[in-house]
Amino acid sequence: MKKNILIRHFYEGLLKKKLNVNYLGDEAWLLHKLHSSYVEYPGLALAGVWDYFPESTLVFLTKRDLLFFSTLSEKKKNATLANFLKYNVSGFIIRECKKQEPILFSFCEANQIPIFTVNATMQQINYTLAEVLEELFAEETTIHGVLVDVAEQGVLIIGKAGIGKSECALELVRREHRLVADDIVKITKKKNALWGKAPYPDMPYLEIRGVGIIDIKDFYGLRAVTDEKRIDLVVKLVMFDKKKHFERLGLDRETYSILGIELPMYIIPVSPGKNISTVVEVIAKNEYAKEKGFNTPMKISSILMEKIKNRKYEKQ
Repeated sequence: MKKNILIRHFYEGLLKKKLNVNYLGDEAWLLHKLHSSYVEYPGLALAGVWDYFPESTLVFLTKRDLLFFSTLSEKKKNATLANFLKYNVSGFIIRECKKQEPILFSFCEANQIPIFTVNATMQQINYTLAEVLEELFAEETTIHGVLVDVAEQGVLIIGKAGIGKSECALELVRREHRLVADDIVKITKKKNALWGKAPYPDMPYLEIRGVGIIDIKDFYGLRAVTDEKRIDLVVKLVMFDKKKHFERLGLDRETYSILGIELPMYIIPVSPGKNISTVVEVIAKNEYAKEKGFNTPMKISSILMEKIKNRKYEKQ
């Protein structure tokens, strides 16, 4: 689904990233919508080449662009501004320089187009614009589950209602791991990675059946929670069934797809007396070890294959 973002959200995002930016315009214009995450650098357009110029985008004018624009005749300046209006420009971002163009500011005021001036290096501007727009237009979804930061791994715990997801998370928090979100996890796709958080900020709550809702901050302190975490793996809790096959060696592993990204998934059977939180903790540490190049199942497999190979040679 196409997202429409308020210009105000874009402006607040720039300020949050500590970019030296000023907004010039009426407060009401900030309620206009931003329809694209693309920023157009209109060098060719200023020279009169408007082929493939995108519609409804932000336009960034560098010092060089402004210098070139100042050399145009009054007629060409007006024609250029008319084309910006034709392509429904969402706003202008101008890198501050000594020479400004009053006609550009008058044009924006007459057509209620937001205009921002930025005083920073091009590298900082480009990086911040890309980061803010990516966050605003990132793909999002919500999943019923619990997200916990365990051993530097973002573990998304899913399963049917009442199977023990929140109880597992509570025990992990008690072991000094951190809660991210309970019940509903809001997931955002950023830079080909998935990031999860609670749908509402500053709500570090866990619902424990038979007990009620508890505030993790009150019970375990600020270090027991975190606002956002990259999701590295999924743990699916299912009721134990003798007829079902569960992975024993860890060589074969299923995946779970979220927003087009495949995550490693562990299916863990739940039965009375089984310490699921310990299993989840081991899974997280095991994934972390794999990232560092240690893979126990593959190591065991290699040892067994070597023994089989040696036994074969001995018989010969």
